[in-house]
Amino acid sequence: MRRSFEESRQGKTIVLLIPVSTSTKLFHDVIKPNATVELLRGRIPFEGIDTSGNWINPMQGLHRPKGVTEDMPRLNRGGQFDSMTVIFRAKVRPRIIGWDWKNRLEAN
Repeated sequence: MRRSFEESRQGKTIVLLIPVSTSTKLFHDVIKPNATVELLRGRIPFEGIDTSGNWINPMQGLHRPKGVTEDMPRLNRGGQFDSMTVIFRAKVRPRIIGWDWKNRLEAN
């Protein structure tokens, strides 16, 4: 996290998708005063094969990756943690905003 902040001071834009953890020293000392934070409403679903061999597909049937067969169990799971994006930029007005990504996807 600190390296991301340092890289942004050299003119780079750094975007991170991380679990929400607003009670930490890192959040209050590095992220909050130096970044735009977007708290994402709801949990973000990810697709892939879990450690038990189940195909996790939140979109159920849009596509099937190579190696995934029709008989593999398909589970619909959201992420385990709430998420936030942290955006470090060279010139930033630190702020924390909420983003309802589900409603934006459904509107499109």
